This record gives sequence, C-alpha cells and structure tokens, in this order.
Amino acid sequence: MAIVLLNYSSAFKQNYATSPSTYKQFVTAPQASNPFIAAKLEKFSSYEDYQEKIEIEQLPDQLVYFERFIGNYAELKQHWLFFLKEHQGKIHGKTLLQEKFYSDPVSADVDRCICDLCFSVDQVQDGTTTIKGGTYAIYAFEGNIEDIFNVL
Repeated sequence: MAIVLLNYSSAFKQNYATSPSTYKQFVTAPQASNPFIAAKLEKFSSYEDYQEKIEIEQLPDQLVYFERFIGNYAELKQHWLFFLKEHQGKIHGKTLLQEKFYSDPVSADVDRCICDLCFSVDQVQDGTTTIKGGTYAIYAFEGNIEDIFNVL
C-alpha cells in the first residue's frame, strides 16, 4: 500500500488565493490528460466521491529513506521503478511506500514535479529523514502508478 502525503496547501493558497479543497470544488473539468501517459485522457469523478475516500488521521513520526525527484510527472513512474530496484534489499512485506508531493499535477506545470520517494525504515542511516507526525489527510492507493492520477 502506498500513502500519498500531499503537503502543498500553503503554497497553493499563496499562489491561487484559495485552498486546494475550495479550488477543486469549483473545478468542473470532467477530464484531463494523464501526466504519466500523455495519450491517455482521464475522466474524473465528483468532488464528493473523492472526498469520501480521504481519511484524516493522526500519524506518529515516521522514519523514512527518501530521494527527491524533480522533473516531469511522466517520468515519475520510471524513477519509482529505479528507486525500488536500487533498494530492493531494504524493502520487505511491511515496508510502507510513500510519496510526499510539493506540487500538484492538476495545477503545476507538467515539468515541475517535486516529490520525495520514500519507504519506511527502522533505523537512522544515510539518506533517512523523519516525516513529522501530526494530522494528515490520507488517501490510500493500491494499484499501478499509471492509474493513480485519476483517483487523486
């Protein structure tokens, strides 16, 4: 299971003078190009449908190994595959995979993806950081990376 931690609300509000949730309530585009698969047109569900799948949870501090990705959203899938292959000896059945986005594919330029690729670890080592515990909006996703865009 992958948990996506979206941490861009303050920056979004600064740039658009509204919160992401308010913006998404009024965006009526029924479809958009998938940034991971350029030729694929995604159809969106309603704001209410997506809202039902979000859970607000208190999470403890999480020690993770991470690598920052900056580039095109379409290249994110390939970077995940390289990242997982490179660290396959450190990942096991209980490892939690996470993405921490600093940009939103709906409103950001397709070439301006900023994302930390993370997996949970038990011990501090080079390349680890702590994701501070607190209140998070959780949208759990299980599936293929190319299918994630239309569910977020």
